[in-house]
Order: sequence, then structure tokens, then C-alpha cells
Amino acid sequence: MDTEKTVDQADSGVAHILFLKNGKAHFVESTNVSASLRHFAVYTADAGSVTAEYGQTLFPRAEPYVFDLPGAPYNIDYRDEEGVYFIRPLSGQIIVHSENAGPPNTYINKIAFINIRFESEGREITINGTGKATFIF
Repeated sequence: MDTEKTVDQADSGVAHILFLKNGKAHFVESTNVSASLRHFAVYTADAGSVTAEYGQTLFPRAEPYVFDLPGAPYNIDYRDEEGVYFIRPLSGQIIVHSENAGPPNTYINKIAFINIRFESEGREITINGTGKATFIF
């Protein structure tokens, strides 16, 4: 009996994220990613999670989608390893390239996080990095 993959579940993916937190750099590579045509999330064991919500469906096209932050309806949030939740970026940019990866309904999202800066409870963090995920939608 064949089993079908759940939609919005990444078949494969990787992300490389550089966190600059209170003047200290922490580089993380993670293969624990989640993606769809509407979001991209990275989960790490020791640096928390980053979730980008696009606010629209990013159908594949030749040119990338560019989101300047802060913005609406799209957003990005970060929850650090201590559970502190950063929900309103002060500045930065998200660039997403959405591609078809073949049938049935398989896609690739490539994402770049560029100088995404947060401040919460006196803590400052800047996120830079890239990610790529193949998924069924």
C-alpha cells in the first residue's frame, strides 16, 4: 500500500542562519525545516526557531519575491532558545524564489533572510541566512 506525504511537509531542506545576539555571533545549520507556498520555518536544537509567513501564496515565477520589513500582511518571527518571542522586526528583507520541482505538486522554495533586526525586552537580535526546502503542496 502506498502512503501519501502530508502537504506542507518538507521532503528535504536545509538552512544556514547567522544570529547576532547582543553583540555575539551564533551560526546554525538545520535540516529541520518546514515550507509551503505560504511560509518557511527553521527549527534548531540550540537557537530556537524562525518562521516567515508570506501573507500570500507564492506561485513559482522567474523573478524572486521581495519583502521589505516591517510589512504586512507578511511577517517573520523568532523564538529564541529561552522562549523569548520576537514578533515585530524593525527592519530587514526576505527574498523568496519559488520553483516547480515536478509532479505531483512538488515545489522548491529558496529563501534569504537579510539583516532582519528585532528588539524585545532590551534584547537585540539580527538574523541573516539562507534556506532551501523541497515540499509537496
